[in-house]
Amino acid sequence: MDQAQLMQRIRNGEDSAFAELINPLIEKGYRSSFSIVRSKDQAEEVVQNAMIEAYRNIMSGKEITYFSTWFYKLVSHRSIDVLRKNGRLKETVIEMDYFNDKRGVLDSVIKDETEHEIKNGIHSLENLDYRNVLLLYLSRPLNPGSF
Repeated sequence: MDQAQLMQRIRNGEDSAFAELINPLIEKGYRSSFSIVRSKDQAEEVVQNAMIEAYRNIMSGKEITYFSTWFYKLVSHRSIDVLRKNGRLKETVIEMDYFNDKRGVLDSVIKDETEHEIKNGIHSLENLDYRNVLLLYLSRPLNPGSF
């Protein structure tokens, strides 16, 4: 049965039609979300919320031509929304630390994040010679007059 017929059956009140429509899409939707949010729990929540949103859109009569494509796009957009929301939460926590005059904690967080970004950047280099030179340079003790 094609997706348009399944959506019509859903609008007619057949709950089993929704399961028939959505079940083949859940696993790929989860993998897609997980690849974006990098969290099992958040990916599961994204897919669950996308399923609810999909059901509501179908019931409201929204014209969805290619449901599977539309659903995967919905999951991707909601996953990105989660990342944006988490980013704002992290910024708020850092700002609160700053205003609470915990500069030592803030400096430590910034240092750790910077080191993490540098390590990721170095390990992402495809040229092993460049990667090794940078690793050797950064592993030596820093003396201010040794440049």
